[in-house]
Amino acid sequence: EGRVSLNLLLVLCLSIFTTAMAQVEARRKILALGGNGMIGSATLTRIIATGEYDITLASRGSWPFNTSDTVAPHVNHVECDRESENIRESCPDLWQDIQSTEVYHAVIDFSGFEPEWVRNSIEILGGKVRVYIYVSSDSVYEVSEGNPFVETGTKSLETDAVRPSDKTLQTQLNERDEYGHAKLAGEEMLVEQKLKGGFPFVVLRFADVFGKGDESNRLLFYYLWIKYQDVPGVPQVHLPESTPEATSITDLNDAVESILAVMDQPDTWNEAYNIACQELFNMNSAITMIGKLMGKDVQARILPDDESFNILPSVIRGPVDISKAGNSFKFQPTKLDTVLKETIGWYDAELHFNLKFLDEALMEWALELFDHDDEMDYVLTEIFDSVDGLFYNYGEEMDEF
Repeated sequence: EGRVSLNLLLVLCLSIFTTAMAQVEARRKILALGGNGMIGSATLTRIIATGEYDITLASRGSWPFNTSDTVAPHVNHVECDRESENIRESCPDLWQDIQSTEVYHAVIDFSGFEPEWVRNSIEILGGKVRVYIYVSSDSVYEVSEGNPFVETGTKSLETDAVRPSDKTLQTQLNERDEYGHAKLAGEEMLVEQKLKGGFPFVVLRFADVFGKGDESNRLLFYYLWIKYQDVPGVPQVHLPESTPEATSITDLNDAVESILAVMDQPDTWNEAYNIACQELFNMNSAITMIGKLMGKDVQARILPDDESFNILPSVIRGPVDISKAGNSFKFQPTKLDTVLKETIGWYDAELHFNLKFLDEALMEWALELFDHDDEMDYVLTEIFDSVDGLFYNYGEEMDEF
């Protein structure tokens, strides 16, 4: 009887071990290029929660907000500077990870800001990619031929991202929007490698992204301006008269959902998709809406371009059409007012508890808003004196910026 019990115990242990090994082997690998920023950390947090993936995150190693707790402990982080020409030598841990991997279930490129970085990734990854998801931007339409919204009142379709045949015009557009030029060049490299028999890819073109963890400070700039509009010395909120009548914005959660959706739908691959809210975004109306959310009555002044400046939107060629994403993977965008409400709510909470964030945001805001140091010094002193825990030292703060 004792021997039978021992045999049963051995069988049980073997079964448990076999099951555990099968689960380990079944875990699929994901490589995130970048991923500790706003979009990347939100995406990886969702992927981590499934418990189904081993994630390698290649980045320079900064961990903004709470990502040192929500992301860092749950990934294999390898330090890598993509500006290096020789990734094999400059990022040995990444190269070792690639060498030891048969195939990545997905490579998600959050940080492909330069076409050379995308080219390097294509080269070192070889055929070890099931699908390459490239986070791109609606800025690609800034360097493309034609302007559908101005010319016909229609939103930009994915097929509108075509460079002008006129080389002089092409150069002018590229110089005017270097970011859009670089992103479109990255897209073109992925298309080219696929035509040569390379791996599948998906391009997701996001507009200005709003949501939790926003580090761009674009919407935050106007939030602070509205919040402190009653402080003596702060001018009335204003916009340049050339501010576009309509563009698009993208909700952070929608960006994440689109990445997760295309990752496991092969019939969506080798295509580009616009991801944004359905409603048109107008900066003037947004300022009024944000003011109401903050309990303030705000009307922006419209000034000549040489008397104002543009922070938002980051593009001028109008909104994007999202019908392709809706048809291909049932993309359903968040409503614009919900996006603004949730983002403003996050600012309220984060700036209340994270004084370092508030301190840095106020300094950047003031440096942009004021032309004279004495004006900035006076206003910041007034604001800092009104917030418990903030101590404004003009000289020390200026040394950091």
